[in-house]
Amino acid sequence: MNHCMCPSHGPPPNFGFHVDMAFLVEVTKSGVDQIKELVQYLPELIRDNSSQHHQWIDRLVLIGYNSHDVLGMVDAPMGNPTKLLQALQAWADSNPTDDGCVVRVWEAMNHLLRNRQVSLKFRQMDEFFVFQDGPKHRPLPRRSIINIFESSITDNQRDAIQVFSAWVEICNPFVQAISTSESDFRIIEQAARRGDGKMYTLDNSDIKNIIHMIPTLFSSSIVYKYHSEDCTAKQSVVYFPVDAFTQTVSAIVAGYKSEVQLYRYNGDLFNIDGRIPIYQNEMEKIVEFRNHSTAGQKIWLGLHYENGWVFQQDRDTSIPVPGNINYWDGGNIPDGSGGKTCAYFDPKGTKGYWFASECTAKYSTVCQKHMYDANHEPSSIVDDDLSPGKYYLVINSDDDHPTGWRGCDVEVRVQSDLNVEFGFVDGLRKDNPHPVVNIGSNSNRVVSSISIGTGKTDLSVLQHVLMRADSNQNLLLEAATYSYRFGCSYEYYSQPLNCELTNGKDFDEVHIREDDTGNTFQ
Repeated sequence: MNHCMCPSHGPPPNFGFHVDMAFLVEVTKSGVDQIKELVQYLPELIRDNSSQHHQWIDRLVLIGYNSHDVLGMVDAPMGNPTKLLQALQAWADSNPTDDGCVVRVWEAMNHLLRNRQVSLKFRQMDEFFVFQDGPKHRPLPRRSIINIFESSITDNQRDAIQVFSAWVEICNPFVQAISTSESDFRIIEQAARRGDGKMYTLDNSDIKNIIHMIPTLFSSSIVYKYHSEDCTAKQSVVYFPVDAFTQTVSAIVAGYKSEVQLYRYNGDLFNIDGRIPIYQNEMEKIVEFRNHSTAGQKIWLGLHYENGWVFQQDRDTSIPVPGNINYWDGGNIPDGSGGKTCAYFDPKGTKGYWFASECTAKYSTVCQKHMYDANHEPSSIVDDDLSPGKYYLVINSDDDHPTGWRGCDVEVRVQSDLNVEFGFVDGLRKDNPHPVVNIGSNSNRVVSSISIGTGKTDLSVLQHVLMRADSNQNLLLEAATYSYRFGCSYEYYSQPLNCELTNGKDFDEVHIREDDTGNTFQ
């Protein structure tokens, strides 16, 4: 029997680890309000991101832009974001007068993708590179997260915030798109969708809610997309599988005043203790369903005085308390005198909730388990949390929409230790996949690799890949079976795919497989 082999290993997949996170902010008269919101909530977001997994994000990037130019960039390690937070505060206090309608978001994106100069040792693709001869270009690792904050929207709403995983090859075409006649926002939305992300339109006051979604992008993937022109006359039911390593299920629903409920395959309503509303308005709703039984997994969280108050993290790193946050008793910031270099939270405080104390005092531990537990063990069917198996969402929208639209769009995501890294090659033995197919070839195949956490697994297997139209109909264009090959970084390969069936339009790749415990996941 002949087996396919690679003549040499390609670059190892990173499975979403050791990536970067970027924030592109609009420093204009209308955009400064959203920056002020970020100043207040970004430190908490950074802490939450850090608590997901210590190998997720290596560096943080902040880029400011207005209608004239890119104003600057700060590139900081995840463990020391002080300069980034200081730059954000400076832009929030800058009182910009720029009120131009066309801002330089594409130039900012280009700056992120092509002009980062970093002089340091960094880890990329599981290998260490040391730059000793001055600043060098740092590429954006695959599956990095880009957050764009825009304020100039045609419908007079204040912000459009989108989050998407960035593969450089996917983002590059959109950097050049400023010369086209197509709406910039339409292009941004398309870039987000191609990167497994989404564009949201919301008020400044909703920023604090929507950014709570960002930490769940770690080890996350879209499981199912659903569209219906009528979600009112009868309930829409969306079926999807959950693997044994899943910790969070997210339902992102667009539909007028939609109601969302999660059920197990046997018709049991998912425990209400695990339902966490993230964001909603009349047209959008985001709900997360989590393992409520994992709340006992503690992450040490506290304030400590070190020539100023800092949040001390469990990895011996610290984040300073932003200058605009003051929950101290009476509004007076303690100076650490009298040995009171620790602090505790008292919800019964009448003039503040933070109180300085000696570190030897006995108080309960303040703990926060955000969403992800790096030590999570596979669930079984008898667990009372997100046990593996078949689930379904029930969606019901209101039929009183002002424009008469009765439909809904649903996107289901899961956060799971199981990760699939994939791309396209145009040769059976090639092992350096590209996220975009070679349109000029008739030999396009999908190659993939699968991991649990940071390490590959031989127990979970990939079985099928589906090519579906990226449209409301979600039409199945082609299906192929995976086979195994040896000596390759991407050990699974599919049968050739007929890309002519896409008619040159976007399409979705759906991977179906079986996890270590025999449960289906996609």
